[in-house]
Amino acid sequence: MKLIQFSFTCSRPVPFYAQLCNDYLANQTLEITIGYDKNRYLIEAVGTQPQLEALADQIAKDFLLSIWLVDSTVKEIRHREGRVVPLLTSPHHLPFCSYCEPALGDNQSELFGEISIACSHCHGETSVEASVDYKQIQQWAEAVIKTGHVTFNLPLANNHQHEFHLSRGPIATTRNQRQQVIICNPNNVPMHFIVPSLHVLALSSLEKPRVTVRAKQHHAQLDQPLYDLCFSYNRILTVLTEILRVRGIDYLHIETNHQQPLIARINKGWSQVCSDPVTHH
Repeated sequence: MKLIQFSFTCSRPVPFYAQLCNDYLANQTLEITIGYDKNRYLIEAVGTQPQLEALADQIAKDFLLSIWLVDSTVKEIRHREGRVVPLLTSPHHLPFCSYCEPALGDNQSELFGEISIACSHCHGETSVEASVDYKQIQQWAEAVIKTGHVTFNLPLANNHQHEFHLSRGPIATTRNQRQQVIICNPNNVPMHFIVPSLHVLALSSLEKPRVTVRAKQHHAQLDQPLYDLCFSYNRILTVLTEILRVRGIDYLHIETNHQQPLIARINKGWSQVCSDPVTHH
């Protein structure tokens, strides 16, 4: 029997990691302890080699990459640091994860477009707008294909609206803001943009941030020097972009009043660009 410690060191708190630690504490049959100190999350377990290997595989699947993850280690220890006490944590509001996203967001899935499916891992169904269904998303996709653009709103808390304007061509921006682009086909990103592998990892991380990249030289449609890219970051956009991907659309220009965090690579780590202007109508 070995005592193994899984450690995730982050540059800031990651609420989803705290929830995962609590889930492991509550649901594992092994003797689990967990801990959190100075943005370092711990899961400790004692067990046989096969049990610990199975646990390691499960943790690797569950702990989705965060842009704030600095280091992760697995090592044998002699004394536990953690406790049998749930971590105090704030809500993470993750819309989907590696368990539910393939089911609702892959057009080959029987559940494709079922944006309200429950997920016991991320509980992303709690952030879904009940008035939107698959048929509505299909209509928005058809509008993009037929007219080249679509505009729609999704309710937010406090009677606010999350406004979306999606377009196949550039959207006129005020104050010389960079064009914002949402990717429909991640596999074809290199055809249009110069995106280092670290940036691709960041784009697909659980925070789904925006990163600033250059367009490919002499691109037929992309004539600006820099663009802010993001991947789909809610269940509705996930289904919408998948419908458009199948129809041959690789990316869309996007204008919205609630943007994803913009990050930049500084000193071998990601930092949030706090001066990014956010427009509220």
